[in-house]
Formats: sequence, C-alpha cells, structure tokens
Amino acid sequence: MILALLSACTEAPAPAATVVTHTTPETAPDMVLVGVAGLRSDSLSRSSDWFFEAFAGERGVVYANAYAQSPSTFVSLGSLLTGRYPSAVPLCGFPSDPGDTAAQAPWCTEVPATVPTLPGVLALYGYRTALVTADVHGAERLAPLFQDAIVASRRWEDRATDWERVRTLSEAWWNEDATRPRLLVVAVSDLDARHAPALRARMGLDLAGQGGAPTRIDRPTVIDAYQQASRSAGRAVKGLLDSLRAGSPRATWAAVFGTNGINLGDAAVPAQALRDRSWNDLLLDRTLHVPLALIGPADVPPARVEAQVVELVDLLPTLLARGGAVVPAGIPGQDLLAASFATDPAATAYGEFGDMLSVRSGTRLWSVRAFFHNRSALDPELTNFVLDYRPDAGKYALHDLSGDPFQERNLLESDPEGARRMNDLLVQLRTGPGAPPEGALDARRIWELRMSAADGYW
Repeated sequence: MILALLSACTEAPAPAATVVTHTTPETAPDMVLVGVAGLRSDSLSRSSDWFFEAFAGERGVVYANAYAQSPSTFVSLGSLLTGRYPSAVPLCGFPSDPGDTAAQAPWCTEVPATVPTLPGVLALYGYRTALVTADVHGAERLAPLFQDAIVASRRWEDRATDWERVRTLSEAWWNEDATRPRLLVVAVSDLDARHAPALRARMGLDLAGQGGAPTRIDRPTVIDAYQQASRSAGRAVKGLLDSLRAGSPRATWAAVFGTNGINLGDAAVPAQALRDRSWNDLLLDRTLHVPLALIGPADVPPARVEAQVVELVDLLPTLLARGGAVVPAGIPGQDLLAASFATDPAATAYGEFGDMLSVRSGTRLWSVRAFFHNRSALDPELTNFVLDYRPDAGKYALHDLSGDPFQERNLLESDPEGARRMNDLLVQLRTGPGAPPEGALDARRIWELRMSAADGYW
C-alpha cells in the first residue's frame, strides 16, 4: 500500500542508490530532514498510507519497519542527530527550556560538545546547517548543534502547526545562500495528541493525569481524526519539500519520518490482556514504529519498499555518505543506501524510555519494565535488572508482531527459550552500543538523575 502511494512503479524492486563517496562543496547535495512527532506506523490507523498519499511519484526508498529509539520527541531527535542510542549520548528525560530558571534539568538533557553530530560533521565539509522547530519540547537544547536555529512557534501552543510560517521561514533561510550545500532539519509536533489540544478535541479524547492516559475512547472517531491529521501533515511536508527543491541548483536528498509514535488509546489492548497494566507500562511497537522515507533526486531509481528492520540512528551514516563525509567511529547505524546494505531478517531495533527497554528482532518484540520509580534509562540499576533476568510476566513481555500486531498475547510463558534469547540480545545492546559512555556516571550524577523531575516519563 505504501509503495503504491509513493510510486506507481510495478517493476521489480530497483537496486539501492549508488553510494556517493567523493563530493566537493560545489557538487555536494542539499539535505532536508522533516520529523513529525506522533506520526506512527501501525496496522489499525494505517497512518503511513495516509501520510505518504501526497508523495506519489517520488523516487527513493520507504522503510516499512523503521524504529525510533525513544517515544520522547526530544530524546528521539537527539539520538537521530548523533547517530547514537540515547544512553550512549547520553540523553535522558524531558528537559526544561534553558531560560526556565524555575525548573532543574540534569546534565543529560543536552548533547555534549564532544559528541559528533550530523550538522556538526557536515559543517566541516562546507555545509550550512539550520534547525526549524514548531512546538517541539526541548528544541532549545538541540539548537546549539546547528549554525542557525529558527523557532516557528513555541511548544505546546493551543493550535495546530502553522505550516505556512514554517515554510516561509525555511525558504528564507534556504535561499540566503545556495553557493554552499545546505542541511535543513524541520521538526514539528503536528500529530502529538498529548500536546495538540485541537487534534485531541477532534479525536474526542479526554486526557487525565500526568501520564495523559485516555479516560474515554471512541475508536472510530480517534482513528478518523488521526488519519485526516496524517494526510494533512503529509501534504504540508510535501509542499515544503517542493518549495525548497524548486529551482535549486543542487540535487536534494530528503528524509521524512515520524520522530516517535504515540499511544492514542485507539489501539490500546483490553486491560485484562496486559493484566490490568496501564497503557504506558511497557514500550509498545506503536510508540516506536514510525514511518520513514528517503527521497532522492531524479537520477535515483523509482520508489521501492524495504521490509528489513531499520532505525532512525541509521540516518546519520546514510546522509553523511551522501555528503561524502567520514562517518564517526563507534556508531551503531548503517548506510541504508550503500551497495553493501544487506537484507537481514535478524536486524534489530533498540529502544529505551524511563525504566523501560525494548528490542525488536525480525517479527519479535521484547520489552522490559523494571518498575523503578523516578528512574532514567541511564540508571545503571536498569542494566543490572536485565543482566539478572528473572522471568516475570508483569515486567517482561514477548510478542510476535506478525500474528499479534496489537501485542495482546505475552509469549513469555509459552516460549521461555525465545524470551531468554531476546533478553540476551537486549543485554548485548544495553552493555554495548546502548551503554552510557565511560565516565559519564558517578555517584553525584546518579543521585541527580533520581532526584530530577526530568525522569523520562510522560
């Protein structure tokens, strides 16, 4: 369905795009990344189809199984821009704005200056870089990564994204100087119903309590409102890309994606299926599984769909390769467009949020919640928890998404060996590419994490 929306091509899948290994500032491509918070991929709402409806005829690749590294918009964007898993940056929680002196944000709510980033590396190769944001929590703490930062609207304003303003501000920056290659990152919160009152009202959702748990759900109303909002967002993103690419002297690569999914209540499983646990007790496929499309210039093969599990951290090596830049060492992602990219049914996607960790491998999703009150995923006790594996259906869940897309059946007890293998895989990721950097944690910092309000929960 997604392929039909993106391209009318019915031929066999085309080979991956040619790797760009040598460029100069004169020949390097422009790059545009557009992330929409709350845009998810799931079998019920099929929001990817509605979102990509506007992109018929584009060229590139759609990744049907792309995963964000966190359901937190700020953490997901920080992970994407560094190409690292959140704890490996390290990032944690929801930050206060830098000017908010009443709130205390811990040391891990900013990207350290020593960590290479997508805009930082491309700037070394002559790129101009800018971030344009609308209603994105934590945007002020991502702004220092770019040469220019433009705020179209402050976070959580009581209205939908003003796409006309986003487009006008983006065009103004884009057209200031076309003599150098450009990297523009646009991040909006169009589909994040938690912080979009107008969308929430159209869904008929009453959100109560700190966690924003839905107390009243009319599923058809929620789905219809979400689908229409996804379609509207897709048209807006397509209009933005068209306006930037029009008359540009350079080839342009664009990445369009959901920064994170969100549980709207529409796909919530019956409470008894999860033994009366609330909707945010475990990382869910629908909060991490997001749409992702890489859209290329005219010489790129017609659109194809890639079914392999991929991650948003893959965007950094992919885009650096397009710009002819050297990829920093030690990142977990891969160049999705490289000739060496191989379809691997065992490819994994790692996620973390608060005291929760997850990994998808193939069609299976393993999720863990330690039930540590007021803890960040950075806390070393969470690592100890997965190392000391003690099967408990209240804290561990194994799902086969091919036959159970809404995660209604926990396979922990029926497939204990499969559960153990998935936990072993999670341990490898948590103690490897997902581990906090050496020296990042000490007694004082761990205490600060546990005392801070920015603990990573909704």
